[in-house]
Amino acid sequence: MTSFRTQPCAWPLAYCGDGGQDETCASVAALSPAMQTIVQNAATAYLWNITGRQFGTCPLSIRPCKKSCLSGYYSTYRGYAWQNTNLPYFGDGSIGWGSVVNPALIGGQWYNLPCGGCNNDICSCTYVPTIDLLGPVASIDTIFQDGLLLDPSTYRVDNYRWLVRTDGHDWPTCQDMVLATTEANTLEVTYQVGVEVPDGGKLAAGVLACQMAKAACNDGSCQLPQRIHSVTRQQVNVTVLDSYDAFYINGATGLFAVDSWVNSVNFSRNRAGTRISSPDRYDRRRTTWQS
Repeated sequence: MTSFRTQPCAWPLAYCGDGGQDETCASVAALSPAMQTIVQNAATAYLWNITGRQFGTCPLSIRPCKKSCLSGYYSTYRGYAWQNTNLPYFGDGSIGWGSVVNPALIGGQWYNLPCGGCNNDICSCTYVPTIDLLGPVASIDTIFQDGLLLDPSTYRVDNYRWLVRTDGHDWPTCQDMVLATTEANTLEVTYQVGVEVPDGGKLAAGVLACQMAKAACNDGSCQLPQRIHSVTRQQVNVTVLDSYDAFYINGATGLFAVDSWVNSVNFSRNRAGTRISSPDRYDRRRTTWQS
């Protein structure tokens, strides 16, 4: 993802009919392929911006490497241990290099708890090889290790960020960044980052694209509000502005299927309550993606 994007990487559109996402409405189908793309991109870009750019996924490829392997260069691993920046969140199960270390306040005393590194009642987790990805992770596309494509059944994603190895093998802690990912001693993870577009957003995009296509072709059946109406009364022509000002101020389109979904999304986002985090809170894991 980049900060200069002006439209979402991916925003599916849903239209009426039996053709699924590949089908378009009549007004869009009547356009040239290039114009169809423009109209659909305009509709999805509007919805993406008006909802705060919170939906849509983008492909991202990274080559994880532990900080100590880069000899002073920037590390793609994110997050470090409590009170010790030499221990990244990647490990081999030991308390030393590579432990998953989390702070815990026990009886008024802070402890660094490496997951899998204690054998008493303080912790009960079992070590699993984990990489901390830039999230939220919607899905994993491919993982190449030593030039070979890994079977998707050998890993999963927890909490929209933790890439967990499940086949009993460990993730490599170092790799040769000079080599292509088709060579040995390399690791590349390609995944979709972001939040998938809800069904309501797909429907809203389809409806808006249809009306934008009509507006582009000056179709009189277009339901988007027009700025000027000409009214003739007793041989007197009067030109008046419509009520679009209200829509413009609120960022609405005048289309119920579109505006109702946008308002519901923005309302829930703006009315989100205050969240409080405590160092005593246990960070529970749950699987959020699995092949």
